[in-house]
Amino acid sequence: MLERLKDLTHNFQTAFINGDFFDRDIFNIAKINNAYFAGESRQNEISCSPIALPFASHSTDLFLSLTQLHRLNDPKGFLLQALYSLRPDGFFLCAFPGGNSFAELENCLGEVENEIRGGISPRIMPMLQKQDVAALMQNTGFALPVVDNEKITVTYSSLKKLINDIRMAGGGNSLTARKTSYVGRDFFNRVETLYFKKYGDGQGRIPATVDIVFASGWAPHSSQQKPLARGSADISLKDVL
Repeated sequence: MLERLKDLTHNFQTAFINGDFFDRDIFNIAKINNAYFAGESRQNEISCSPIALPFASHSTDLFLSLTQLHRLNDPKGFLLQALYSLRPDGFFLCAFPGGNSFAELENCLGEVENEIRGGISPRIMPMLQKQDVAALMQNTGFALPVVDNEKITVTYSSLKKLINDIRMAGGGNSLTARKTSYVGRDFFNRVETLYFKKYGDGQGRIPATVDIVFASGWAPHSSQQKPLARGSADISLKDVL
């Protein structure tokens, strides 16, 4: 996220930074004059739920959201609130795990559960895809929306360490349709064995791929580039081709 901010020529007088799982010191950069941290954790200056942001209209120049959008039942509602808080030509940027994140883990959990129980229950929350986020940004009303992704692979020495990291980051299964009954130690032993068999690197480590989705856009302003009106071109594309 910082790399994307550094590419901008803008400086931001006020920034709202929404989320709970990040190091606050990383946002101590020259482009941001005043940063206000908001989230559900008590460490934040503003304690709030992402479904009811307490920000006034046109109250900030920059809105950053970290690891939030994929958790929400109403991501469009969150984006509308973010856009509402931005001043004209204000910038929005979010990052969250989406796409095919933790595909290796999901595959092994499903395969073992299907063998044992003859069916699969949801054990990893559904992930937002890039094309879904792009449509949300456009429908919300952001100008010049951009959505891209970056794959990060982290390796672990055991399945337990991987699952603990996911839980510590607040990534546990929050689906209401999940099975809550105890599956037993043997289940996870079999998942770990299959994980190492299918994805292990031969040196005692297994990979976990996280697909980080980035979405950005601007609050509309008269100075921004706008597409030409449909039918206003002087030359038809078919004549050029």
